[in-house]
Amino acid sequence: MFFEANDACLPDGYGAFQHVPLDEYKQNLHSIVSFLKKRWPKTLILLITPPPVDEDERIRHPYVENPSGLPERTNEVAGCFAQVCVETAGECGVPVLDLWIRMQQSPDWRKAYLRYYHFIDCVATASSDRP
Repeated sequence: MFFEANDACLPDGYGAFQHVPLDEYKQNLHSIVSFLKKRWPKTLILLITPPPVDEDERIRHPYVENPSGLPERTNEVAGCFAQVCVETAGECGVPVLDLWIRMQQSPDWRKAYLRYYHFIDCVATASSDRP
């Protein structure tokens, strides 16, 4: 499961409407994993942490108009969410891919990060162009 990156928005930033407190985030992950295990017991569940945040690029290239000029996410906060995701995977007995750590192990992770988001944008554009 890899859909929790928006939860890591800052609670007092421009994207605050997407923010989820860490304890609620953890509880949500537990609930989702529990539901999936009960509903489809033979299905492999893999948790994927939020990726690191390149704060400078997020300010230079925001997804939406951000008149504050401040990042709506920070790498430090994304790291806290990644840590909770790893802990929760252990508690639930499911594997986890720690993107937050793994991506930053590459010296040019910021370039890879941009390529990843360019790919996602291309997929989203292609999907929206379909009839």
